[in-house]
Amino acid sequence: MRSLPPAARQARRMQVVALRAAGSSYRDIAAQTGLSRTGVFDICKRVDAIGAPALDDAPKGRQTGHGGMLDAAQCGVVRALIFGQTPDRLALPYPLWTKAAVIQLIGTRFGIRMSDRTVALYLARWGLRPPKPMAKASLRSGVKSRQWLQATYPGIAARARIEDAEINWVDEGELGLSGSLLSVFSTVNNRGQMHWASYAGALDAHKLIALLRRRIQVSTRKIILILNPLCVHRADRVVAWLVEHEDAIEVVHLPAMVQV
Repeated sequence: MRSLPPAARQARRMQVVALRAAGSSYRDIAAQTGLSRTGVFDICKRVDAIGAPALDDAPKGRQTGHGGMLDAAQCGVVRALIFGQTPDRLALPYPLWTKAAVIQLIGTRFGIRMSDRTVALYLARWGLRPPKPMAKASLRSGVKSRQWLQATYPGIAARARIEDAEINWVDEGELGLSGSLLSVFSTVNNRGQMHWASYAGALDAHKLIALLRRRIQVSTRKIILILNPLCVHRADRVVAWLVEHEDAIEVVHLPAMVQV
């Protein structure tokens, strides 16, 4: 791939995604494209994580005298932006925040090329650590939690494999920023890849639909979304929207009192 010009590399990645969407295995795609199975898997994984931008070459950023780290003022700017805006409103090609979106934001604003691991450390410091839903749920002592994990979840996981769907778990929390309280809606898959956005006020049907619409924009596969059965999740408008988009997203409600 590295010996190819940028346009040819992009075309090869598009070919990989198209073949995968048609149901080809990683091995078959590798044989048809001349790539390694690892290379094919990495392309599909990046597209799942960040969407269409993964088809382009990664931007070549530069590090400043900070050695790839942010100073206090820069941290404040980044936090204010990721908690106050969605990436597309900052001219970034992402509907929701991801580590890749934050990396691009930092590179665009400050000319600092930052690693995935370093950004993850900053996000964790700011309260955005991806939860480990299966591990956390398995530690709950409630009978309903154990029963659901043992009796229901294996069937969901098996169906996801058959449908080539991606299981995501919803995590909703609150963060304080400059004296104000914001809510954060995030989805995380079983590999710890997280998409999130923040909002002010209570979550209503309109906000939830907007968030779900943004989530399906960045996925090339159907999403099986697991969440707690709150009233807003069962609102008529939300149910109707899910029916209209059943090929792209399906919601599975946890039993009452099961926490992830």
